[in-house]
Amino acid sequence: MAGGLPKPVAVPAGQSLTLTGWIVDPARRAGAAADVALDGVPVQAQYGSPRTDVASRLSSSDATRYGLFAVLPNLIAGDHTLALRVVSRDREMFFEGPLLKITAR
Repeated sequence: MAGGLPKPVAVPAGQSLTLTGWIVDPARRAGAAADVALDGVPVQAQYGSPRTDVASRLSSSDATRYGLFAVLPNLIAGDHTLALRVVSRDREMFFEGPLLKITAR
């Protein structure tokens, strides 16, 4: 979104938040690993589940294991930032997606 972050998403405070989706590197390849950064702090994610729908959409025959699953800990009330990050195949660097704002109430 040009001009800044998208509008914050409201989530319940004091509850965990489950994220499911997919992430690829800038070359549209599956990475070696992925995580979620909550307020800049890494949260472990399961990465590599089959997502043939994504491979088809990206016209990629490289790999189909782009799926991501993470559970964020109980969120305290207030504003937070969230970013998905994928580690390069050679594990030399990671790529971070755009920051998303969430508000726990």
